[in-house]
Amino acid sequence: MRGRADLSAEKAIQTATLTQQMRSVQPFADLDRGFAEMRVRSESVREDVRLLWTRSQAEERDRGIVRRPSGRAGSAKLVSPASRGNSARTLRF
Repeated sequence: MRGRADLSAEKAIQTATLTQQMRSVQPFADLDRGFAEMRVRSESVREDVRLLWTRSQAEERDRGIVRRPSGRAGSAKLVSPASRGNSARTLRF
């Protein structure tokens, strides 16, 4: 049978080991938390961009602006009703 001192020492070792494990895992927990926060922020930004893009397209439609492909990758010509003649601005994105 074990004595009271042996059980107390064993409990202290278990506590120390648990504390060491928690400390060794803490940096990874911090990284996981940071990654989760970044995912939430990126999703929020993605949603904001989607809403702004939808709103700008609706405003262009309301003003009668037509978006025509210019034939170049990453650009489009915006033609407003007032300038449907020869001049069209090319936007690059």
